[in-house]
Amino acid sequence: MRIAIGWDGSDEGLDAMRLGSDLAEQIGAEITVACAIEPAMLPPELTADREEWVKTSHDLYEMARIALGHANFDFRESVHGPVESLNRLATETDTDLLVLGSTHLGPIGRVWPGSVAERVATHSSCPIVVAPAGYARGSAHPGISVLGVAYDGSRESREAVKVSSELAERLSAEVEVLSVAPDYVAADVPLGPLEALRGEPLRRVDRALAQLPPDVPAVGTVLQGGTAAALEERGVELDMLVVGTRGRGPLWSRVLGSVSADVIRTAPCPVVVVPLGSARGEVLDDYAATER
Repeated sequence: MRIAIGWDGSDEGLDAMRLGSDLAEQIGAEITVACAIEPAMLPPELTADREEWVKTSHDLYEMARIALGHANFDFRESVHGPVESLNRLATETDTDLLVLGSTHLGPIGRVWPGSVAERVATHSSCPIVVAPAGYARGSAHPGISVLGVAYDGSRESREAVKVSSELAERLSAEVEVLSVAPDYVAADVPLGPLEALRGEPLRRVDRALAQLPPDVPAVGTVLQGGTAAALEERGVELDMLVVGTRGRGPLWSRVLGSVSADVIRTAPCPVVVVPLGSARGEVLDDYAATER
């Protein structure tokens, strides 16, 4: 298994380094450090200076070596933008997980929060893992033992369940299937012709649990309220949260119907974004048959 880590020397990059290193150690994966050296990272008067480019690359390599300690890694640099560079690298190296910082992978202050992770995920060939802000400064991380996966019955969420299952097997972790019930469904009020909706979140959890391998410990939980807020709140109890997205258009536009990009920026645990079609192995056709 190969893990690629987006690196730009920033605090967010250090968060990605720490998370990528933790995952690689627990899974036994190889590490590639991916760095896009853009002209914007250099002073304007030095952008044409090849020696300055070489020095920047060397400095970033040395910083990566210090950040990763004794871990072995490959170092890959690119003169393209971060989005193109990261997606190209993931394809060329058959990367299984691409780890990014929560805010940016470009010059500090020049890229809006989450924009690189969002743009990478729209065309990525593999799941994206986003480290929460401050992850590198946190106390010792004991490892990933509980994986939450957001599930609403859509094809995207089915692929998220598949990826969470594969990760759980590699990490010897438990899967918690999460379904969110809107307040009006969970409330103790008559729903009239919509009464059948009341039990749908629990039925979806049961369908997802039935498709997980028997050797993967799993539980199901129905959350209540707005999807983004409910997932963020549950994230406090999780070591990692897995969600699906179509992989086209704005990130989160199809996660559980309507989920704000705030989740990726504010979730207290690492978030795995699974673009549609990026899950390893065959798409879960048996899931699709179950949902129809």
